[in-house]
Amino acid sequence: MSRRDHVLQRIPSRVRGAMLAGNADPCRARSAVVDHRVIHRVLKHAAQWNVVHQNVAALLDAPSVKSKEIEILTPAEIQRVLEALKERSLYPIVAVALGTGMRRGELLALRWKDVDLDGAKLRVEQSLEQTKRGGLVFKAPKTRHGRRTITLPASTVAVLREHWKATLECRLQLGQGKTPAGALVFATWDGNTRSPNAMTKEWRRAIHAATRCATPMPRA
Repeated sequence: MSRRDHVLQRIPSRVRGAMLAGNADPCRARSAVVDHRVIHRVLKHAAQWNVVHQNVAALLDAPSVKSKEIEILTPAEIQRVLEALKERSLYPIVAVALGTGMRRGELLALRWKDVDLDGAKLRVEQSLEQTKRGGLVFKAPKTRHGRRTITLPASTVAVLREHWKATLECRLQLGQGKTPAGALVFATWDGNTRSPNAMTKEWRRAIHAATRCATPMPRA
């Protein structure tokens, strides 16, 4: 058995698989990078303490993660997308995303109490995540810079005012009364939390129809 094979046998299968597979799966490769880093650190300490003779993880390079280029929409394409979404519930979400740079999870977790239309600003306080089993979880921003105040351009304020009016009219028609301050800005028609994955699918269909490309919406 070669030295390389001997070393590979001592690396956990998930890390070894990503190393040998050429990183075809970016998600798998990213997980393997974390695994390799942890294993390398543990074995380094173990070698220093004479628990093991050698840090075998140091004999192999960590798997690399290939970056994926994202197609950026041109101003003309953005206008076509907005026109295509004009009569859809997705329109105000996309318009606010373009005006603020907010991510999908931040948009779907935004509440009216965090929006100051008169002051032309909003506050990002949380993000919405969808679990592997389809559950929805509100979480604080991942970093301290994630919780922030964003100044709104006039066009975005106008979109939010119109959206507030449409939401209020819908609630009154359903007999739900006025919109409470803690209500989600971009809820479903009946006031429930939107699914991030469902919104992404709707976005892809709309973007494909308008531009014939598949530009992703930034995640949380």
